[in-house]
Formats: sequence, C-alpha cells, structure tokens
Amino acid sequence: MANPLKKLASQTAVYGLSTILPRFLNYWLVPFFTYKFTNPADFGMKKVFALSISLLACMLIASACTKKSSTTTTTPTPSSTTSVPSNTVTTNFTVDGTATGNPTSYTTTSGSNFAVIGEDGSQQKPQILLVFSGASSPASATYPIVNTYGAAPTAGHCELILTTTSGSYPASSGNVTVVTSGASSSAYFSNITCTNSTSSPTTHTVTGNIQW
Repeated sequence: MANPLKKLASQTAVYGLSTILPRFLNYWLVPFFTYKFTNPADFGMKKVFALSISLLACMLIASACTKKSSTTTTTPTPSSTTSVPSNTVTTNFTVDGTATGNPTSYTTTSGSNFAVIGEDGSQQKPQILLVFSGASSPASATYPIVNTYGAAPTAGHCELILTTTSGSYPASSGNVTVVTSGASSSAYFSNITCTNSTSSPTTHTVTGNIQW
C-alpha cells in the first residue's frame, strides 16, 4: 500500500507545480510589481509573466515524463551452468575432447551397488565406471558425484571413475543425469573433472552418455 500512495503523492506534486508555482511567485512579487509598475496599463506584463511561468513548468514536466517513459529495465538471462552432450541416444564419451573409438557398455551388480561401465570396445581403455547405490538400475534423476574412496556411494549419489592405461581418475564433483525410457536407461554427464591421487596429480575431463 505504501508504494501506490508514494506514487500518488509524487505525481500530485509534479502536476500541481504548474498551478502552484505561478501563484507562489505572484504572491512574493507583489511588492516588486507595486514598485515597478506605476501605470495600470503596465500590469499586462504581470499577466504575461505568469503565463510564461506556467508554460515553462508544463514544458519541464513533459520533458521529465518523456525521459522516465524511455527508461527500460533489462533483466539478465541466467546462463546455463550444465551443458548436455549432443548424443544422448547411444553410448559415447570423450576424454579431454577426444572421442572414444567403438564405445560399448554393460552393467554389473556387486553387493548393494549397481555399476554401469562404458569403455572403448576395442581396447577396453579408456573406461568410465558409474556406481549407484542399490542392487537395481537407478531411477530417472540427477545424481551428485561423490568420491567414496572405494566405499559404496550413499543413496541419491553416484561415483564416477575414469580408467585409462595410465591409471584411475575418480571425480569429486559434478552431476550424472539418468533418464529411463521403457527398458533402457541412459546416464549423461558433461565436463566432469577426474583427478588421480598421486603426488603429482593429473587431471582429465570427460563428457558423454552411457546407455544400457
């Protein structure tokens, strides 16, 4: 309620200026007019002066309203922080921007964990291992990546490990999105950083989709 009242008061003050200002000036200029204009015919100048003040006030108000109406507010568009791989239909992934040759995938269950493996179909490396909590295929959802250091991930989370001919590179952050359609499922991920735990850490970035 305060904003409409404030707007009404400001508009009343602005639009009333053209009426109030000439009368205010007339009141304070009476001694000047009485002293300066001794001939009654000269009082026509007083009327011209009053009309000029009113016209000037109207012009100032019109100019202020024009500037206010031309002001626009630009609402920033939030940028997307997660990009989706272009191919989410078949198993495919890249390591540091290099596509894996002849990619393939399979699943396995170990205890209370469900694992999805995507790998180079010819050389088995590089390989990406996704581990989910539970003995069955995960439901459609976005799973935050955690580095469990060999332990089972908690419910609602996922472990991602890249394995190359040089060793294993677990990821510690990012998301894996699982989309289930009928009997098939896909897990896609984008720009996930994987780092080994040696004294001189090496980092790789993986992006792609694994279907099972």
